[in-house]
Amino acid sequence: MSDNGTDRYSEIPGQNIQGGHGAGPVNDIWLLEWPPEDETRPVSAKDKWHAFRRSQGLVIAVVFVSLALQTSLSATLEAILPCLLLEDDQDPTASCQTTPSTSSVVAVPGGGRTDPGVGREEPKIESLSGKGGVLLAVKFAVEIVVRPLVGIVVGRFGHKSPLLVGCVLDAAATIAFAFVKPFPLLILIRMVQGLGSSVTYVAAVTLLAERFKDKKERTKAFAVAFGGYAVGMLGGYSMGSVLYQLLGRLAPFLLQGGLKCFDAGLRLLVVCPTAEGTDDDNKSFTLSRYLNIIRDPYIIHALGLAFVTEFAYSPILAMAPPWLLQRGAQEWQIGVLFLVSGVAQLIMQEVVKRLSSIVDNWILAASGLLLSVTAYISYPWTRSVWEALAPNCILCAGFAFVMTVVSPIVTNLVELRHNSEIAQVLGLSSAMLSLGFAVGTSGTGALMAATTFEWGCYMVAFVCIIFACLCLIMVFHPVPVNCTEVKSADEAYERCPSDEE
Repeated sequence: MSDNGTDRYSEIPGQNIQGGHGAGPVNDIWLLEWPPEDETRPVSAKDKWHAFRRSQGLVIAVVFVSLALQTSLSATLEAILPCLLLEDDQDPTASCQTTPSTSSVVAVPGGGRTDPGVGREEPKIESLSGKGGVLLAVKFAVEIVVRPLVGIVVGRFGHKSPLLVGCVLDAAATIAFAFVKPFPLLILIRMVQGLGSSVTYVAAVTLLAERFKDKKERTKAFAVAFGGYAVGMLGGYSMGSVLYQLLGRLAPFLLQGGLKCFDAGLRLLVVCPTAEGTDDDNKSFTLSRYLNIIRDPYIIHALGLAFVTEFAYSPILAMAPPWLLQRGAQEWQIGVLFLVSGVAQLIMQEVVKRLSSIVDNWILAASGLLLSVTAYISYPWTRSVWEALAPNCILCAGFAFVMTVVSPIVTNLVELRHNSEIAQVLGLSSAMLSLGFAVGTSGTGALMAATTFEWGCYMVAFVCIIFACLCLIMVFHPVPVNCTEVKSADEAYERCPSDEE
């Protein structure tokens, strides 16, 4: 065995293992030493276990589960938010499950209560809507501020510790929501949830981007992992509404707390211990390099795409429910509408996974935005919740297109032009996603109140058309390599000819 350790990991004969750092067979996914005199011995269960822990499939599973549980917690909270605020608004024993002797009080997703035979109590809805808006918005405010900073930390120290810290924060927020009732404490817990989701998202997506070096394989990996969004949305709304009504407030949050234990186990499999060559190395951080990334016009374009991704999707969450309620839709019908749309989103992400090997990412992004344009132009012409099902599914399909490719686009650009400062740019792009969601929900809600639902849809469609055109321009405009940024890399001289030549 050589002193430099290059012979410590040898490939098992007959195996062609795809390692965690790119295409082609690599040997650092195996923990065991293979003595030269025993290279042909059969593969044991311990060998297979260590190979599983180094597999790319486990990395995708970690990201999928973490995103699914984050989205599920937010969806659960949104589904029963009026009930949680009602418990704080009245006496501590009151809840949406309270059944007074005079009438039966039932929770509604839009807020407030419904009194059979009397109708919804509008003053109660209006009094709770302000608190609900603040409680939902504070998470995104924390993410906008924290995610760029987390990107710097992950780029400097690696993703191992942030993955574990994010899991602890997420679990603490999940359990706290089950027991805490005062509104100020709910705000504090929501901030903790935003902090935990920021740390988890940036670390998990950075891990995924670093494990998949090939552009096409990276897009496929993101398509599978980001399916956690759709699964979390589907499970969260049903878990929040059904379990709350049947078993009370503790049930949905404690169940998710138990799932967090499974999530923590997956993260531990990935982060400790790691094979030689896959450990997080401390990397230098300089403000000048970070400013160069922010000033790069191609990075700015990709960050703008990240903003529009959520900006094109979130307005319908704020505008559609009240608009459909005015046209006689019931709350359960609106729930079915978004449930079917989530299924369409999950299916479309599988379609993107298959298309990514033959279609450019910019074309997929432009196609998703054009689908959003079609949905927003069609939505005002619907007159019932069932007529709105088609445009809502089209919108979720377009969101799946863009959301799947935006992170690979950002990662590919930063690898090409800034010597793989992946975590820092992913922190910026995730902050732009949160900003797009916040602006989309609040801005278009205010626009709808000032004008009409139709004009709100048309304005969002106009923004999507502009960015779809910009994405198509990038298809025919090759991105130049920033030679000054990659001169230090070993492969720099292959892509940037020397000035002396």
